[in-house]
Amino acid sequence: MPTAVTISDYASLRRALDARRRELGLTMVELDAVAGLAERYVPKLLGPGEVKRLGECSLSALLGALGGRLVATRYGEALELGGEDYLTLIRYQSLRQSLGIEITLEMKDALLPPVTRRAMEASVSASSAGRVTPHRKAA
Repeated sequence: MPTAVTISDYASLRRALDARRRELGLTMVELDAVAGLAERYVPKLLGPGEVKRLGECSLSALLGALGGRLVATRYGEALELGGEDYLTLIRYQSLRQSLGIEITLEMKDALLPPVTRRAMEASVSASSAGRVTPHRKAA
């Protein structure tokens, strides 16, 4: 995944977050744990069918766990926005366009918290040993 992805709509945000999860080798249930979300919540946010929509708290938790941050610019200058502001602008493309705002999702390994790094290492160890963890199905 590139280090920065332009977010054009809500679906592109979901795709980018899920792509980062896959890049890090985490299952959705593992991401629940490292993000501090309720068990099986990430599948409801990022999985097929979209049972739940991202809110300010869940977006913040996922961004933190995945080493990401949203950046908004208007005519090349950075804007300071809160999580709910980002979600509003992402959902309402016409508003974003009329204001001349572009939103980018930046992902950096340097921003990954230790809990995510440990989960990634455990995941790699389990798969290389051929073990099946409670959250992984055998291939």
